[in-house]
Amino acid sequence: MLTKYFGGRKTHENFKESVASLVLGVALCAFTIFASVRPIQAAEITFDRGFIGSMSGQTFTASSALIADAGSITFNDGGSSRNFTNASGTLTYTVGGSSVSVAGSLTSRHPQGGSLAEAVVFTATASGSSYLMVLRGSYSATYSDSGSANQILAGLNNYLIAYAADPATSTIQIDGASSARLPLGTGATVSVIAKLKDGTVISGATVSLMAAPNVNGVVSPATVTTDTSGSAVFSVTNSAAEVVTYQAAVTYGGSETILTNTVTAIYAADTTQPVITGPNAATTAGTGSDGATIAAGTTT
Repeated sequence: MLTKYFGGRKTHENFKESVASLVLGVALCAFTIFASVRPIQAAEITFDRGFIGSMSGQTFTASSALIADAGSITFNDGGSSRNFTNASGTLTYTVGGSSVSVAGSLTSRHPQGGSLAEAVVFTATASGSSYLMVLRGSYSATYSDSGSANQILAGLNNYLIAYAADPATSTIQIDGASSARLPLGTGATVSVIAKLKDGTVISGATVSLMAAPNVNGVVSPATVTTDTSGSAVFSVTNSAAEVVTYQAAVTYGGSETILTNTVTAIYAADTTQPVITGPNAATTAGTGSDGATIAAGTTT
Protein backbone atom coordinates (compact mmCIF):
# COMPACT_ATOMS: atom_id res chain seq x y z
CA MET A 1 0.00 0.00 0.00
CA LEU A 2 2.78 2.45 0.92
CA THR A 3 4.82 1.53 -2.19
CA LYS A 4 1.80 2.18 -4.35
CA TYR A 5 1.25 5.54 -2.70
CA PHE A 6 4.79 6.83 -2.99
CA GLY A 7 5.15 5.47 -6.52
CA GLY A 8 2.63 7.92 -8.00
CA ARG A 9 0.53 11.01 -7.38
CA LYS A 10 -2.31 10.67 -4.90
CA THR A 11 -5.08 13.05 -4.03
CA HIS A 12 -5.56 14.34 -0.49
CA GLU A 13 -8.56 12.03 -0.08
CA ASN A 14 -6.56 8.98 -1.16
CA PHE A 15 -3.84 9.90 1.31
CA LYS A 16 -6.39 10.05 4.13
CA GLU A 17 -7.80 6.68 3.07
CA SER A 18 -4.30 5.17 3.05
CA VAL A 19 -3.53 6.50 6.52
CA ALA A 20 -6.89 5.28 7.82
CA SER A 21 -6.26 1.82 6.38
CA LEU A 22 -2.81 1.71 7.96
CA VAL A 23 -4.19 2.72 11.37
CA LEU A 24 -6.95 0.13 11.08
CA GLY A 25 -4.41 -2.54 10.16
CA VAL A 26 -2.24 -1.72 13.18
CA ALA A 27 -5.30 -1.75 15.44
CA LEU A 28 -6.43 -5.12 14.11
CA CYS A 29 -2.93 -6.51 14.58
CA ALA A 30 -2.84 -5.27 18.19
CA PHE A 31 -6.27 -6.76 18.85
CA THR A 32 -5.17 -10.11 17.39
CA ILE A 33 -2.11 -10.19 19.64
CA PHE A 34 -4.19 -9.29 22.71
CA ALA A 35 -6.84 -11.88 21.86
CA SER A 36 -4.20 -14.58 21.46
CA VAL A 37 -2.90 -13.80 24.93
CA ARG A 38 -6.31 -13.82 26.62
CA PRO A 39 -9.16 -15.75 24.93
CA ILE A 40 -12.53 -14.00 24.91
CA GLN A 41 -14.97 -15.53 27.37
CA ALA A 42 -18.14 -16.53 25.55
CA ALA A 43 -21.60 -15.87 26.97
CA GLU A 44 -22.22 -19.39 28.18
CA ILE A 45 -24.33 -20.77 31.01
CA THR A 46 -24.05 -24.29 32.41
CA PHE A 47 -27.35 -25.85 33.50
CA ASP A 48 -27.91 -28.28 36.33
CA ARG A 49 -30.33 -30.56 34.43
CA GLY A 50 -32.74 -30.62 31.53
CA PHE A 51 -36.02 -32.05 30.24
CA ILE A 52 -37.35 -32.80 26.75
CA GLY A 53 -40.93 -31.91 25.94
CA SER A 54 -43.19 -29.68 23.90
CA MET A 55 -44.42 -26.10 23.94
CA SER A 56 -48.06 -25.16 23.30
CA GLY A 57 -48.32 -21.41 23.37
CA GLN A 58 -46.51 -20.58 26.58
CA THR A 59 -47.08 -23.97 28.22
CA PHE A 60 -44.27 -26.53 28.42
CA THR A 61 -45.02 -30.22 29.06
CA ALA A 62 -42.15 -32.60 29.77
CA SER A 63 -42.02 -36.04 28.14
CA SER A 64 -38.67 -37.24 29.52
CA ALA A 65 -35.54 -36.14 31.28
CA LEU A 66 -32.63 -35.03 29.15
CA ILE A 67 -30.09 -37.84 29.50
CA ALA A 68 -26.77 -36.01 29.66
CA ASP A 69 -23.46 -36.25 31.46
CA ALA A 70 -23.30 -34.25 34.68
CA GLY A 71 -22.33 -30.62 34.14
CA SER A 72 -22.40 -30.88 30.35
CA ILE A 73 -25.62 -28.97 29.50
CA THR A 74 -24.73 -25.48 28.28
CA PHE A 75 -26.27 -22.68 26.26
CA ASN A 76 -24.05 -20.25 24.35
CA ASP A 77 -25.31 -17.18 22.48
CA GLY A 78 -21.94 -16.58 20.81
CA GLY A 79 -21.43 -13.30 22.65
CA SER A 80 -18.39 -11.96 24.46
CA SER A 81 -19.81 -11.42 27.95
CA ARG A 82 -22.45 -12.78 30.33
CA ASN A 83 -24.92 -10.18 29.05
CA PHE A 84 -27.10 -11.99 26.50
CA THR A 85 -27.93 -9.67 23.61
CA ASN A 86 -30.19 -12.02 21.65
CA ALA A 87 -32.16 -15.21 22.22
CA SER A 88 -30.50 -17.33 19.53
CA GLY A 89 -27.65 -19.71 20.25
CA THR A 90 -26.53 -23.30 20.64
CA LEU A 91 -27.55 -25.88 23.22
CA THR A 92 -24.68 -28.31 23.84
CA TYR A 93 -24.52 -31.42 26.01
CA THR A 94 -22.71 -34.75 26.10
CA VAL A 95 -24.09 -38.29 26.40
CA GLY A 96 -21.50 -40.88 27.41
CA GLY A 97 -18.78 -38.43 26.40
CA SER A 98 -20.23 -37.84 22.91
CA SER A 99 -21.07 -34.20 22.21
CA VAL A 100 -24.48 -33.07 20.92
CA SER A 101 -25.05 -29.54 19.58
CA VAL A 102 -28.49 -28.12 18.74
CA ALA A 103 -29.13 -24.69 17.18
CA GLY A 104 -32.22 -22.82 18.32
CA SER A 105 -33.56 -20.02 20.50
CA LEU A 106 -34.94 -19.29 23.95
CA THR A 107 -38.73 -19.15 23.86
CA SER A 108 -39.92 -18.94 27.48
CA ARG A 109 -38.76 -18.67 31.06
CA HIS A 110 -39.64 -20.00 34.52
CA PRO A 111 -40.97 -19.20 37.09
CA GLN A 112 -43.91 -17.15 35.84
CA GLY A 113 -43.68 -13.53 36.92
CA GLY A 114 -40.32 -14.09 38.60
CA SER A 115 -37.41 -11.76 37.95
CA LEU A 116 -34.90 -14.62 38.08
CA ALA A 117 -34.90 -17.16 35.26
CA GLU A 118 -34.18 -20.37 37.18
CA ALA A 119 -35.19 -22.39 34.11
CA VAL A 120 -35.61 -21.48 30.45
CA VAL A 121 -37.14 -23.24 27.44
CA PHE A 122 -34.93 -23.74 24.39
CA THR A 123 -36.63 -24.65 21.09
CA ALA A 124 -34.56 -26.32 18.37
CA THR A 125 -34.71 -24.64 14.96
CA ALA A 126 -34.56 -27.79 12.81
CA SER A 127 -36.76 -30.24 14.74
CA GLY A 128 -39.00 -27.90 16.73
CA SER A 129 -38.28 -29.95 19.87
CA SER A 130 -38.29 -28.06 23.15
CA TYR A 131 -35.93 -28.44 26.10
CA LEU A 132 -36.45 -27.12 29.60
CA MET A 133 -33.02 -26.23 30.98
CA VAL A 134 -32.96 -25.86 34.76
CA LEU A 135 -30.38 -23.69 36.50
CA ARG A 136 -31.55 -24.41 40.04
CA GLY A 137 -34.70 -24.72 42.14
CA SER A 138 -37.71 -27.01 41.90
CA TYR A 139 -39.50 -28.01 38.71
CA SER A 140 -43.06 -29.06 37.91
CA ALA A 141 -43.79 -31.19 34.82
CA THR A 142 -46.03 -28.56 33.25
CA TYR A 143 -45.90 -24.81 33.60
CA SER A 144 -47.21 -21.79 31.77
CA ASP A 145 -45.42 -18.51 31.31
CA SER A 146 -45.70 -15.35 29.30
CA GLY A 147 -43.18 -12.81 28.19
CA SER A 148 -41.18 -11.65 25.21
CA ALA A 149 -37.68 -12.79 24.33
CA ASN A 150 -36.33 -9.59 25.89
CA GLN A 151 -37.97 -10.54 29.20
CA ILE A 152 -36.43 -14.01 28.96
CA LEU A 153 -32.99 -12.51 28.48
CA ALA A 154 -33.58 -10.03 31.29
CA GLY A 155 -34.44 -12.96 33.53
CA LEU A 156 -31.19 -14.72 32.65
CA ASN A 157 -29.18 -11.58 33.25
CA ASN A 158 -30.90 -11.01 36.59
CA TYR A 159 -30.07 -14.58 37.55
CA LEU A 160 -26.42 -14.11 36.68
CA ILE A 161 -26.23 -10.85 38.61
CA ALA A 162 -27.87 -12.47 41.65
CA TYR A 163 -25.87 -15.72 41.65
CA ALA A 164 -22.53 -14.94 39.97
CA ALA A 165 -19.47 -13.85 41.90
CA ASP A 166 -19.00 -10.09 41.77
CA PRO A 167 -15.53 -8.74 40.89
CA ALA A 168 -16.11 -5.57 42.92
CA THR A 169 -16.86 -7.31 46.23
CA SER A 170 -14.72 -10.44 45.84
CA THR A 171 -11.09 -10.22 46.98
CA ILE A 172 -7.71 -11.84 46.32
CA GLN A 173 -4.49 -11.55 48.36
CA ILE A 174 -1.01 -13.07 48.34
CA ASP A 175 0.42 -13.63 51.82
CA GLY A 176 -2.19 -11.17 53.09
CA ALA A 177 -1.28 -8.34 50.71
CA SER A 178 -1.63 -7.22 47.10
CA SER A 179 1.96 -8.17 46.26
CA ALA A 180 4.88 -10.12 47.69
CA ARG A 181 8.62 -10.41 47.09
CA LEU A 182 9.68 -14.05 47.25
CA PRO A 183 13.07 -15.79 47.08
CA LEU A 184 13.23 -18.49 44.43
CA GLY A 185 11.98 -21.81 45.75
CA THR A 186 9.88 -20.14 48.43
CA GLY A 187 6.14 -20.70 48.32
CA ALA A 188 3.37 -18.21 48.98
CA THR A 189 -0.33 -18.44 49.81
CA VAL A 190 -2.94 -16.87 47.56
CA SER A 191 -6.35 -16.45 49.21
CA VAL A 192 -9.56 -15.72 47.30
CA ILE A 193 -12.84 -14.75 48.95
CA ALA A 194 -15.82 -15.02 46.59
CA LYS A 195 -18.81 -12.76 47.20
CA LEU A 196 -22.09 -11.85 45.52
CA LYS A 197 -22.88 -8.31 44.47
CA ASP A 198 -24.58 -7.60 47.81
CA GLY A 199 -21.46 -8.72 49.69
CA THR A 200 -22.75 -12.15 50.73
CA VAL A 201 -19.95 -14.73 50.75
CA ILE A 202 -20.37 -17.66 48.36
CA SER A 203 -20.00 -21.14 49.79
CA GLY A 204 -19.56 -24.05 47.39
CA ALA A 205 -18.16 -22.07 44.45
CA THR A 206 -15.36 -23.56 42.34
CA VAL A 207 -12.28 -21.32 42.14
CA SER A 208 -9.29 -21.67 39.84
CA LEU A 209 -6.14 -19.55 39.82
CA MET A 210 -4.41 -18.36 36.65
CA ALA A 211 -0.76 -17.27 36.49
CA ALA A 212 0.81 -14.99 33.87
CA PRO A 213 3.38 -16.02 32.78
CA ASN A 214 2.67 -19.63 33.68
CA VAL A 215 5.75 -21.40 32.29
CA ASN A 216 7.93 -21.70 35.40
CA GLY A 217 5.40 -21.83 38.21
CA VAL A 218 3.14 -24.24 40.03
CA VAL A 219 -0.34 -23.50 41.41
CA SER A 220 -1.71 -26.08 43.83
CA PRO A 221 -4.37 -27.37 43.87
CA ALA A 222 -5.83 -26.78 40.40
CA THR A 223 -9.28 -25.89 41.80
CA VAL A 224 -10.66 -25.20 45.26
CA THR A 225 -14.25 -25.24 46.51
CA THR A 226 -14.98 -22.23 48.72
CA ASP A 227 -15.76 -22.93 52.38
CA THR A 228 -18.52 -21.40 54.51
CA SER A 229 -16.61 -18.10 54.61
CA GLY A 230 -16.32 -17.99 50.82
CA SER A 231 -12.58 -18.63 51.00
CA ALA A 232 -10.37 -20.62 48.63
CA VAL A 233 -6.64 -20.98 49.38
CA PHE A 234 -3.85 -21.88 46.92
CA SER A 235 -0.09 -22.46 47.20
CA VAL A 236 2.13 -20.92 44.51
CA THR A 237 5.82 -21.30 43.69
CA ASN A 238 8.05 -20.26 40.79
CA SER A 239 11.47 -21.46 39.64
CA ALA A 240 12.54 -18.40 37.61
CA ALA A 241 13.37 -14.85 38.62
CA GLU A 242 10.40 -12.95 37.20
CA VAL A 243 7.21 -11.09 38.07
CA VAL A 244 4.09 -13.26 38.05
CA THR A 245 0.51 -11.98 38.17
CA TYR A 246 -2.24 -14.18 39.61
CA GLN A 247 -5.94 -13.86 38.78
CA ALA A 248 -8.89 -15.94 39.96
CA ALA A 249 -11.93 -17.35 38.14
CA VAL A 250 -15.02 -18.23 40.17
CA THR A 251 -17.67 -20.63 38.87
CA TYR A 252 -21.02 -20.54 40.65
CA GLY A 253 -24.67 -20.70 39.67
CA GLY A 254 -23.78 -22.02 36.22
CA SER A 255 -21.58 -19.07 35.30
CA GLU A 256 -17.85 -18.33 35.41
CA THR A 257 -16.66 -14.92 36.59
CA ILE A 258 -13.06 -13.79 36.12
CA LEU A 259 -12.21 -11.44 38.99
CA THR A 260 -10.67 -8.17 37.84
CA ASN A 261 -8.44 -7.79 40.91
CA THR A 262 -4.99 -9.40 40.66
CA VAL A 263 -2.00 -9.99 42.93
CA THR A 264 1.67 -9.88 42.01
CA ALA A 265 4.61 -12.03 43.12
CA ILE A 266 8.17 -10.81 42.51
CA TYR A 267 10.37 -13.89 42.43
CA ALA A 268 14.08 -13.09 42.87
CA ALA A 269 17.34 -14.56 44.15
CA ASP A 270 17.58 -14.81 47.93
CA THR A 271 18.65 -11.41 49.30
CA THR A 272 17.98 -12.13 52.96
CA GLN A 273 21.65 -12.23 54.07
CA PRO A 274 22.38 -9.64 56.76
CA VAL A 275 24.56 -6.67 55.80
CA ILE A 276 27.57 -6.45 58.12
CA THR A 277 29.78 -3.38 58.28
CA GLY A 278 33.19 -3.01 59.86
CA PRO A 279 36.74 -4.18 59.22
CA ASN A 280 35.70 -7.75 58.39
CA ALA A 281 33.01 -6.81 55.82
CA ALA A 282 33.50 -7.73 52.16
CA THR A 283 32.96 -4.82 49.79
CA THR A 284 32.55 -7.03 46.74
CA ALA A 285 31.35 -10.54 46.10
CA GLY A 286 33.97 -13.28 45.83
CA THR A 287 34.95 -16.81 46.87
CA GLY A 288 36.38 -17.60 50.30
CA SER A 289 39.43 -19.74 50.94
CA ASP A 290 37.14 -22.62 51.87
CA GLY A 291 35.32 -22.40 48.53
CA ALA A 292 32.23 -20.72 49.97
CA THR A 293 30.59 -17.94 48.00
CA ILE A 294 30.78 -14.55 49.70
CA ALA A 295 28.15 -11.94 48.90
CA ALA A 296 28.93 -8.25 49.12
CA GLY A 297 28.27 -6.83 52.57
CA THR A 298 28.78 -10.12 54.41
CA THR A 299 31.63 -11.06 56.67
CA THR A 300 34.80 -12.53 55.14
